[in-house]
Amino acid sequence: MPGTTRLPRSRRFQKGGGSDRMDEKILTLTDFEQRVLVRGMNEFRNDLIQDGKPTEDVDHVILKVIDAPTKKGRRWPGRETR
Repeated sequence: MPGTTRLPRSRRFQKGGGSDRMDEKILTLTDFEQRVLVRGMNEFRNDLIQDGKPTEDVDHVILKVIDAPTKKGRRWPGRETR
């Protein structure tokens, strides 16, 4: 789907024998949904700053969403001539 953004796969963190690891989630967002998510996260970050709380985790998520690669649509060879 053109115009969508796919969040990159995160690293998997393992503790002990690897039985406890973080689940990874992949979201496919339209450009509008990505902008809404970034704006909401930024407002949440501003609230944390106002309350004097740390923002490192929120900053990390905002950067992930902003830097997420755009998923390219499939192109079939020879379809342009049809």
